[in-house]
Amino acid sequence: MPQDDECPLYDVGISEGDNYYKDNADYIYDENSRIYYNKNTYNEQNKKIIGKIVLNEGEPCYLFNEKLWRTFIFNEAGESHLKCGLEIFGKISDNRYTKIGDISYYLIYRDNIDYEYYSLFPEIETRSTYLSLYKREFFGIDKECNEKSEESKAGYDKLKRSQESEHSLLLIELILFFCGLFSIVCLFFVKELNLSIY
Repeated sequence: MPQDDECPLYDVGISEGDNYYKDNADYIYDENSRIYYNKNTYNEQNKKIIGKIVLNEGEPCYLFNEKLWRTFIFNEAGESHLKCGLEIFGKISDNRYTKIGDISYYLIYRDNIDYEYYSLFPEIETRSTYLSLYKREFFGIDKECNEKSEESKAGYDKLKRSQESEHSLLLIELILFFCGLFSIVCLFFVKELNLSIY
C-alpha cells in the first residue's frame, strides 16, 4: 500500500462486557455484535495489517476452507468437525494465528438466525460452548528487502522469455513424438500389407 494511505484493520476482536474497548478513543465498539476494531487514530508501535480473520472452535486449520464447528441439532451445516485433517510437520493446526476473543454459540445463533430456529438449540449447551475469533497478520512483501533485491525488470523479462522458450520446445517435442509414433504405425501397416500380398 502507498505510504500515506489509510490502512485497514490493525486490531479487531470480540469482547463481551469488557468496557475497555467501549471507552477507548482508539476503538469502535459495536454493542450489538460485541466486535471492536481500531479507528484511524489507532497508534501502536510495530502494528501489522490483519490479513485474515477466522471464527473457529479451536486454533484454525492449515486448509483455508476447513472450519472447526460443532453441531447441536440435525447437522445444521453438516456434521460436527472438530479436528483438522491436514498435518504439517507434526502439527494439525496453524499457530500463526492469534486468539482475539470468544463468543458463545448461543449468541452467534441468537444474533444470526430467526427465533423459531435458534430456540430449537439446547440453550444450556450452546451458552457454555464457545467459538474463538482468530486473526493473522497480512504476509506481504518487505519493502526494504524488496528494494535491496537483485531482481530487476530485465532479469524478470529474461526469466519469462526462458520459460516461454521451454514451453515452445516441449510443444515441438510432443509434436515430433506423435509424428514418430504415427510413422512407426504406418510402417507396421505397410509391412503387414506387403506380407499379406505375398
